Amino acid sequence: MKKDFHIHSHISKDSRQNPEEIILKAIELNYDEIAFTDHLEFLFPKWSFHQDYSFAKYMNYYTELQEKYADKIKILRGIEIGEYQETKSQVEDYFAGSRPDIVLASIHTILPDKDVSLPFTNPLSQQEIIKYYKANLQLVENCDLDILAHLGIFTRYLKHDIKPALPVCKDIFQVMLEKNIALEINYSGLRKANKQFIPHLEVLDLYASQGGRLISIGSDSHQLSDFNDNYDETWRILNANGFGIFEQI
Repeated sequence: MKKDFHIHSHISKDSRQNPEEIILKAIELNYDEIAFTDHLEFLFPKWSFHQDYSFAKYMNYYTELQEKYADKIKILRGIEIGEYQETKSQVEDYFAGSRPDIVLASIHTILPDKDVSLPFTNPLSQQEIIKYYKANLQLVENCDLDILAHLGIFTRYLKHDIKPALPVCKDIFQVMLEKNIALEINYSGLRKANKQFIPHLEVLDLYASQGGRLISIGSDSHQLSDFNDNYDETWRILNANGFGIFEQI
């Protein structure tokens, strides 16, 4: 089945994308399922939709699209929660006992204020890299999520040696296996200078060696041209490196 569970629309403040354009393109390209996953950010509200949209309003918006295109494609109402482990009680209050169809969770910032999801100039220190992965460990240990998104997002822009962080990655994957959390393979990195999806192959090797099989392929689309641009290339690389064992969530 052809799926993409990481798509942003104009509801995310860093996107102006009309979701219906994505839906029509997905139908044309024979996608079976897609998920819109706009940003929910309580630590960094400048990136979040929550000031303008109640959870009910957000869900209703995508429910209308679900119903409109129900005979052509399955649409999931998702959310990407940034730094979820730091704002768990706020997220739970916001959901008010309900839940999106699918929850992506991710780390964008080495707290307090070093955003590694945007281009930066100097490589991270080993201490910063370890801190980043430990935040992901706290995230999967303490939060209710379906997919861990773009693990290693800082590698989109600059090359880093992440080998010292692999023991923390191993701990992350053990928790994910216990909680049935999928690992996202985010191919936005193929659009950047490093030309690698996220996480890198050495991390996927570790995931597979721990018994990890559950994945999600995500374009991390913020505009129409991002959608599907490297979907086939991602699967080609996975299959060429022995990762045909992976199963999409």
